[in-house]
Amino acid sequence: MSTSISSSLRMQQSSFTSIDTSSSLSMRLLPGLTCLIYPVLVWSISHLSALTLPLTLIPLIASITSIFRIGPSCRYARAVGIAHLGVAAPALYTDHSWLKSVHGISAAAITLFALFHITNHLTGLAGARAHLALMAAFRTVYRYPPLEGFLLTAVLVQIVSGFVLLRRRLMTTDRFEMLQGAAGAYLLMFFASHLRAVFTARYVHYTNTNWIWLTSSNLLTDEWSARLVPYYFLGIVALGLHGACGLRHVLLQHGRDSVANAAFWIFTVASVVAALSVLTGLVVGSFHSHIV
Repeated sequence: MSTSISSSLRMQQSSFTSIDTSSSLSMRLLPGLTCLIYPVLVWSISHLSALTLPLTLIPLIASITSIFRIGPSCRYARAVGIAHLGVAAPALYTDHSWLKSVHGISAAAITLFALFHITNHLTGLAGARAHLALMAAFRTVYRYPPLEGFLLTAVLVQIVSGFVLLRRRLMTTDRFEMLQGAAGAYLLMFFASHLRAVFTARYVHYTNTNWIWLTSSNLLTDEWSARLVPYYFLGIVALGLHGACGLRHVLLQHGRDSVANAAFWIFTVASVVAALSVLTGLVVGSFHSHIV
Protein backbone atom coordinates (compact mmCIF):
# COMPACT_ATOMS: atom_id res chain seq x y z
CA MET A 1 0.00 0.00 0.00
CA SER A 2 2.79 2.39 1.00
CA THR A 3 4.67 1.50 -2.19
CA SER A 4 1.61 2.39 -4.25
CA ILE A 5 1.20 5.74 -2.48
CA SER A 6 4.89 6.53 -2.89
CA SER A 7 4.72 5.69 -6.58
CA SER A 8 1.66 7.91 -7.01
CA LEU A 9 3.39 10.80 -5.26
CA ARG A 10 6.43 10.44 -7.51
CA MET A 11 4.25 10.48 -10.61
CA GLN A 12 2.47 13.62 -9.42
CA GLN A 13 5.79 15.28 -8.59
CA SER A 14 7.12 14.36 -12.04
CA SER A 15 3.97 15.78 -13.62
CA PHE A 16 4.29 19.04 -11.68
CA THR A 17 7.98 19.30 -12.60
CA SER A 18 7.14 18.82 -16.28
CA ILE A 19 4.46 21.51 -16.12
CA ASP A 20 6.81 23.84 -14.26
CA THR A 21 9.59 23.31 -16.82
CA SER A 22 7.19 23.94 -19.70
CA SER A 23 5.90 27.07 -18.00
CA SER A 24 9.45 28.25 -17.34
CA LEU A 25 10.39 27.76 -20.99
CA SER A 26 7.37 29.71 -22.23
CA MET A 27 8.16 32.53 -19.78
CA ARG A 28 11.76 32.67 -21.04
CA LEU A 29 10.69 32.82 -24.68
CA LEU A 30 7.73 35.18 -24.24
CA PRO A 31 9.60 38.54 -24.00
CA GLY A 32 11.68 37.96 -27.12
CA LEU A 33 8.75 36.73 -29.18
CA THR A 34 6.48 39.62 -28.21
CA CYS A 35 9.27 42.16 -28.89
CA LEU A 36 9.61 40.74 -32.39
CA ILE A 37 5.99 41.64 -33.15
CA TYR A 38 6.26 45.10 -31.55
CA PRO A 39 6.78 46.88 -34.92
CA VAL A 40 3.60 45.26 -36.23
CA LEU A 41 1.71 46.40 -33.15
CA VAL A 42 2.88 49.99 -33.71
CA TRP A 43 1.99 49.73 -37.40
CA SER A 44 -1.56 48.73 -36.46
CA ILE A 45 -2.16 52.09 -34.73
CA SER A 46 -1.89 54.15 -37.90
CA HIS A 47 -3.09 51.55 -40.40
CA LEU A 48 -5.94 49.83 -38.58
CA SER A 49 -7.29 51.82 -35.67
CA ALA A 50 -6.14 54.01 -32.80
CA LEU A 51 -8.01 51.57 -30.58
CA THR A 52 -5.13 49.12 -31.07
CA LEU A 53 -2.82 51.41 -29.07
CA PRO A 54 -3.15 49.29 -25.88
CA LEU A 55 -1.76 46.33 -27.83
CA THR A 56 1.66 48.04 -27.94
CA LEU A 57 1.93 47.37 -24.20
CA ILE A 58 2.00 43.59 -24.78
CA PRO A 59 5.85 43.32 -24.90
CA LEU A 60 6.14 45.42 -21.73
CA ILE A 61 3.57 43.34 -19.84
CA ALA A 62 5.05 40.07 -21.12
CA SER A 63 8.57 41.12 -20.13
CA ILE A 64 7.60 42.23 -16.62
CA THR A 65 5.61 39.02 -16.13
CA SER A 66 8.64 37.01 -17.21
CA ILE A 67 10.90 38.89 -14.78
CA PHE A 68 8.57 38.16 -11.87
CA ARG A 69 8.04 34.52 -12.87
CA ILE A 70 11.59 33.36 -13.64
CA GLY A 71 13.68 35.98 -11.84
CA PRO A 72 13.30 34.55 -8.29
CA SER A 73 14.68 31.16 -9.40
CA CYS A 74 18.09 32.74 -10.17
CA ARG A 75 18.58 30.07 -12.86
CA TYR A 76 18.05 31.99 -16.08
CA ALA A 77 20.14 35.15 -15.88
CA ARG A 78 20.33 35.55 -19.67
CA ALA A 79 16.57 35.21 -20.12
CA VAL A 80 15.96 37.74 -17.34
CA GLY A 81 18.38 40.13 -19.07
CA ILE A 82 16.45 39.79 -22.35
CA ALA A 83 13.22 40.40 -20.46
CA HIS A 84 14.63 43.66 -19.09
CA LEU A 85 15.49 44.73 -22.65
CA GLY A 86 11.91 43.84 -23.57
CA VAL A 87 10.69 46.41 -21.07
CA ALA A 88 12.75 48.98 -23.00
CA ALA A 89 11.41 47.95 -26.42
CA PRO A 90 9.34 51.15 -26.97
CA ALA A 91 12.40 53.32 -26.26
CA LEU A 92 14.74 51.20 -28.40
CA TYR A 93 12.31 51.26 -31.31
CA THR A 94 12.48 55.05 -31.62
CA ASP A 95 16.15 54.86 -32.69
CA HIS A 96 16.53 53.06 -36.05
CA SER A 97 20.34 53.24 -36.10
CA TRP A 98 20.61 50.23 -33.81
CA LEU A 99 17.98 48.42 -35.90
CA LYS A 100 20.20 48.66 -38.98
CA SER A 101 23.08 47.17 -36.99
CA VAL A 102 20.94 44.30 -35.74
CA HIS A 103 19.63 43.73 -39.26
CA GLY A 104 23.18 43.67 -40.62
CA ILE A 105 24.50 41.28 -37.96
CA SER A 106 21.65 38.83 -38.43
CA ALA A 107 22.07 39.16 -42.21
CA ALA A 108 25.74 38.20 -41.88
CA ALA A 109 24.80 35.01 -40.02
CA ILE A 110 22.15 34.10 -42.59
CA THR A 111 24.51 34.87 -45.49
CA LEU A 112 27.13 32.51 -44.05
CA PHE A 113 24.53 29.75 -43.79
CA ALA A 114 23.24 30.58 -47.29
CA LEU A 115 26.74 30.11 -48.74
CA PHE A 116 26.83 26.59 -47.30
CA HIS A 117 23.26 25.94 -48.43
CA ILE A 118 23.78 27.17 -51.99
CA THR A 119 27.09 25.29 -52.26
CA ASN A 120 25.20 22.17 -51.23
CA HIS A 121 22.59 22.82 -53.93
CA LEU A 122 25.28 23.41 -56.55
CA THR A 123 26.56 19.86 -55.97
CA GLY A 124 23.20 18.78 -57.38
CA LEU A 125 24.79 19.34 -60.78
CA ALA A 126 26.92 16.28 -60.00
CA GLY A 127 23.91 14.19 -59.04
CA ALA A 128 21.91 13.06 -56.02
CA ARG A 129 24.75 11.13 -54.38
CA ALA A 130 27.03 14.16 -54.24
CA HIS A 131 24.23 16.39 -52.93
CA LEU A 132 23.19 13.97 -50.18
CA ALA A 133 26.79 13.33 -49.09
CA LEU A 134 27.61 17.01 -48.71
CA MET A 135 24.28 17.69 -47.00
CA ALA A 136 25.00 14.98 -44.42
CA ALA A 137 28.33 16.65 -43.65
CA PHE A 138 26.88 20.17 -43.44
CA ARG A 139 23.96 19.08 -41.26
CA THR A 140 26.31 18.01 -38.48
CA VAL A 141 27.13 21.72 -38.17
CA TYR A 142 23.99 23.74 -38.86
CA ARG A 143 21.56 21.25 -37.30
CA TYR A 144 23.42 21.40 -33.99
CA PRO A 145 20.46 22.54 -31.80
CA PRO A 146 21.99 25.76 -30.35
CA LEU A 147 23.26 26.82 -33.79
CA GLU A 148 19.98 25.96 -35.51
CA GLY A 149 18.14 27.95 -32.85
CA PHE A 150 20.46 30.90 -33.43
CA LEU A 151 19.88 30.76 -37.19
CA LEU A 152 16.11 30.60 -36.73
CA THR A 153 16.28 33.61 -34.41
CA ALA A 154 18.39 35.47 -36.98
CA VAL A 155 15.76 34.82 -39.65
CA LEU A 156 12.97 36.06 -37.35
CA VAL A 157 15.02 39.19 -36.59
CA GLN A 158 15.54 39.69 -40.33
CA ILE A 159 11.81 39.44 -41.02
CA VAL A 160 10.78 41.89 -38.30
CA SER A 161 13.63 44.41 -38.68
CA GLY A 162 13.33 44.15 -42.46
CA PHE A 163 9.63 44.99 -42.25
CA VAL A 164 10.44 48.14 -40.26
CA LEU A 165 13.33 49.24 -42.51
CA LEU A 166 11.31 48.55 -45.66
CA ARG A 167 8.61 50.97 -44.53
CA ARG A 168 11.23 53.73 -44.34
CA ARG A 169 12.38 53.11 -47.91
CA LEU A 170 9.04 53.02 -49.69
CA MET A 171 9.40 56.64 -50.82
CA THR A 172 13.16 56.72 -51.50
CA THR A 173 14.57 58.36 -54.66
CA ASP A 174 17.79 56.31 -54.66
CA ARG A 175 17.58 53.53 -57.26
CA PHE A 176 19.87 51.19 -55.32
CA GLU A 177 17.71 51.62 -52.21
CA MET A 178 14.68 50.86 -54.39
CA LEU A 179 16.33 47.64 -55.55
CA GLN A 180 17.35 46.71 -52.03
CA GLY A 181 13.83 47.35 -50.76
CA ALA A 182 12.23 45.31 -53.55
CA ALA A 183 14.64 42.40 -52.98
CA GLY A 184 14.04 42.67 -49.25
CA ALA A 185 10.28 42.50 -49.73
CA TYR A 186 10.68 39.25 -51.68
CA LEU A 187 13.01 37.82 -49.04
CA LEU A 188 10.50 38.59 -46.28
CA MET A 189 7.92 36.39 -47.99
CA PHE A 190 10.51 33.83 -49.11
CA PHE A 191 11.85 33.26 -45.59
CA ALA A 192 8.36 32.96 -44.12
CA SER A 193 7.22 30.55 -46.86
CA HIS A 194 10.42 28.48 -46.86
CA LEU A 195 10.49 28.03 -43.09
CA ARG A 196 6.83 27.02 -43.05
CA ALA A 197 7.37 24.43 -45.79
CA VAL A 198 10.52 22.95 -44.23
CA PHE A 199 9.24 22.76 -40.67
CA THR A 200 5.86 21.40 -41.76
CA ALA A 201 7.64 18.64 -43.69
CA ARG A 202 10.04 17.88 -40.83
CA TYR A 203 7.79 18.07 -37.78
CA VAL A 204 4.28 17.41 -39.14
CA HIS A 205 4.88 14.90 -41.93
CA TYR A 206 8.23 13.57 -40.57
CA THR A 207 9.83 13.93 -44.00
CA ASN A 208 13.56 14.19 -44.53
CA THR A 209 13.93 17.55 -46.33
CA ASN A 210 16.80 16.46 -48.55
CA TRP A 211 17.45 16.18 -52.29
CA ILE A 212 14.79 13.48 -52.71
CA TRP A 213 12.17 15.73 -51.10
CA LEU A 214 13.21 18.64 -53.31
CA THR A 215 13.04 16.68 -56.57
CA SER A 216 10.19 14.31 -55.74
CA SER A 217 8.01 15.91 -58.43
CA ASN A 218 9.00 16.98 -61.92
CA LEU A 219 9.57 20.71 -61.71
CA LEU A 220 8.72 21.37 -65.35
CA THR A 221 5.77 19.09 -66.03
CA ASP A 222 3.98 18.93 -62.67
CA GLU A 223 1.47 21.80 -62.54
CA TRP A 224 1.83 22.39 -58.79
CA SER A 225 5.61 21.89 -58.49
CA ALA A 226 6.32 24.19 -61.45
CA ARG A 227 5.73 27.17 -59.17
CA LEU A 228 8.96 26.30 -57.35
CA VAL A 229 11.12 27.17 -60.39
CA PRO A 230 10.68 30.98 -60.23
CA TYR A 231 10.33 30.75 -56.43
CA TYR A 232 13.82 29.28 -55.90
CA PHE A 233 15.43 31.28 -58.71
CA LEU A 234 14.17 34.62 -57.41
CA GLY A 235 15.01 33.66 -53.82
CA ILE A 236 18.70 33.26 -54.62
CA VAL A 237 18.80 36.34 -56.87
CA ALA A 238 17.00 38.46 -54.25
CA LEU A 239 19.44 37.32 -51.56
CA GLY A 240 22.42 38.28 -53.74
CA LEU A 241 20.90 41.56 -54.91
CA HIS A 242 19.88 42.61 -51.39
CA GLY A 243 23.36 41.85 -50.08
CA ALA A 244 25.04 43.56 -53.05
CA CYS A 245 23.13 46.78 -52.38
CA GLY A 246 24.05 46.62 -48.71
CA LEU A 247 27.72 46.01 -49.49
CA ARG A 248 27.75 48.92 -51.95
CA HIS A 249 26.28 51.20 -49.27
CA VAL A 250 28.93 50.15 -46.72
CA LEU A 251 31.77 50.68 -49.22
CA LEU A 252 30.47 54.16 -50.09
CA GLN A 253 30.32 55.05 -46.41
CA HIS A 254 33.98 54.08 -46.07
CA GLY A 255 35.03 56.14 -49.07
CA ARG A 256 35.54 53.17 -51.39
CA ASP A 257 33.61 54.74 -54.25
CA SER A 258 35.86 53.20 -56.90
CA VAL A 259 34.98 49.63 -55.97
CA ALA A 260 31.42 50.07 -54.66
CA ASN A 261 29.65 49.75 -58.02
CA ALA A 262 32.01 47.01 -59.21
CA ALA A 263 31.28 44.97 -56.07
CA PHE A 264 27.56 45.45 -56.61
CA TRP A 265 27.68 44.06 -60.16
CA ILE A 266 30.01 41.19 -59.25
CA PHE A 267 27.73 39.99 -56.46
CA THR A 268 24.57 40.50 -58.53
CA VAL A 269 25.89 38.56 -61.53
CA ALA A 270 27.25 35.83 -59.25
CA SER A 271 23.83 35.40 -57.65
CA VAL A 272 22.14 35.06 -61.07
CA VAL A 273 24.70 32.46 -62.17
CA ALA A 274 24.29 30.57 -58.88
CA ALA A 275 20.49 30.66 -59.22
CA LEU A 276 20.60 29.30 -62.77
CA SER A 277 23.03 26.55 -61.73
CA VAL A 278 20.96 25.48 -58.73
CA LEU A 279 17.77 25.37 -60.83
CA THR A 280 19.56 23.37 -63.52
CA GLY A 281 20.55 20.76 -60.94
CA LEU A 282 17.05 20.60 -59.46
CA VAL A 283 15.30 20.34 -62.82
CA VAL A 284 17.68 17.69 -64.14
CA GLY A 285 17.40 15.80 -60.85
CA SER A 286 13.60 15.85 -61.01
CA PHE A 287 13.74 14.00 -64.34
CA HIS A 288 15.81 11.09 -63.02
CA SER A 289 15.42 8.32 -60.48
CA HIS A 290 15.82 9.37 -56.85
CA ILE A 291 17.16 6.00 -55.72
CA VAL A 292 20.80 6.40 -54.70
